[in-house]
Amino acid sequence: MFNFTDDLNTLIQAVKFQVCQRETQLEQLLVYRFGFIRVPFYNDRLKDGWALNIWTENLPRDEYPHTHTFDLSSYVLHGGLKNMNWTINETPQGDFRLISPIITGAHCEDEDTNRFCTVAKISETFVSRGQHYEVANGVFHTTQITSYPTITLIRRENVRPSQRANHLVPLCQAEPTRKFDYGARDNAAIWREVHTALALL
Repeated sequence: MFNFTDDLNTLIQAVKFQVCQRETQLEQLLVYRFGFIRVPFYNDRLKDGWALNIWTENLPRDEYPHTHTFDLSSYVLHGGLKNMNWTINETPQGDFRLISPIITGAHCEDEDTNRFCTVAKISETFVSRGQHYEVANGVFHTTQITSYPTITLIRRENVRPSQRANHLVPLCQAEPTRKFDYGARDNAAIWREVHTALALL
């Protein structure tokens, strides 16, 4: 569908075309807890595929280290970000709690694993327009947006359907587990945000 080796303008035009196609097919866009709108170019989240993530300043977001159940490649089409990878050491004396969310459709409910760990940063990479980065399955990472809006084209490969993602919550957080409905926002308003962002490309 896409090729990261294409020049940036070719890639952007292909993305815009696919977004228009998806607008007539999708019932509801999802807004994720990590602060972005996702336009999926796949029909089954348990399979490999591509998606467009649009990070806007007005969306609330968690910035905790988290893992994915797939190998992630992300190409920045607009804006910029800092990707940080982390390593954890499980220990009862850890200052972070390991949370494993259960995702059913657009609904996400955190489950406390009653496991604890310490965290250490192992790498930090600034990524700007026309650059990409990768995060392997199971690696804890965080994404800090350095310029709003930021638009990324992501590729999900080697999806593990039976695996669950994890994220870390500091022990000082009053509510370590939460529930989310990623499809709760007004769909027409979300699509307006998508088109406003795409107009910048």
